[in-house]
Amino acid sequence: MAPGRAQIVRVTLVSAIVLLAGAGGSLLYTETASVTISVPRQNLEALVTLAGGPGGGTLATERFQASATESQKGSASTIQVDGRSAQVIQQSDYDAVLNALTVKVTNELGAGLLTNSRGKFYVGDSQPDITATSDHKVGDETPSFTIKVSGAIGASAFSIDDANVILLAALKAKVPHGEELTDDPVQFIFQGRQVGSNADVLATGNDVLVTGKADGYVVSKLSPQSLKSQIRGLSPTDAASSLERNAPGSRVEIRTSPAAMPWLPVMADHISLTVVVEPARGHF
Repeated sequence: MAPGRAQIVRVTLVSAIVLLAGAGGSLLYTETASVTISVPRQNLEALVTLAGGPGGGTLATERFQASATESQKGSASTIQVDGRSAQVIQQSDYDAVLNALTVKVTNELGAGLLTNSRGKFYVGDSQPDITATSDHKVGDETPSFTIKVSGAIGASAFSIDDANVILLAALKAKVPHGEELTDDPVQFIFQGRQVGSNADVLATGNDVLVTGKADGYVVSKLSPQSLKSQIRGLSPTDAASSLERNAPGSRVEIRTSPAAMPWLPVMADHISLTVVVEPARGHF
């Protein structure tokens, strides 16, 4: 080389393709990388109190009722009256028939509400209205008597679908920035109660309060294409650290081909990246 002349060195970096020369010709290998990110899911829940009634509210409701009537014949006890045997209705005779009828009517009212709700979720009034009549009273001398018990109860029904829409919106509103709901089914739980006594229902307009809870899972929101561009050309260690910063708590597995390659391909298209959401750990 002549003194004083600059030396020009041409360097060509080939990271996407490795060319190996062999005695029988050239063998062409393409550098590739397979990346798997296992991200944990976190539980997220939203609690909402929904008021509803004929007068309006967050939740549309409708009033309905059930009624039932049953009668039963009872026998009076035989006791001594003025030195003779006579059948006289005792309090225990009357109560035995009345209690049995009350239980029967109450059960029928519960079944009636279920039938009349037509598949909707409902909140029953705190107490049914029960009335009893008899053709005789305690102390009457008679071999038998008949008691009739009538009952009625009201309830407020609402659409589960309508409530689920409200709860799902509340749950989505709580999703932190940079995260998203998983595809796991959202679980909805409801608990309702009447507002005040039965007489207050028509006065308040909001005849029922329903506490609803929506349970779901969230994970870090990740774009495979963006992540591939982010880690191309990095060493496997640096690539794993970069991905873990995007999804804290995640596990990263990287495989390169050829196996001894010290970096990931510079071309993002030569990287396959899969995001795996880890199974839930039984929160529900």
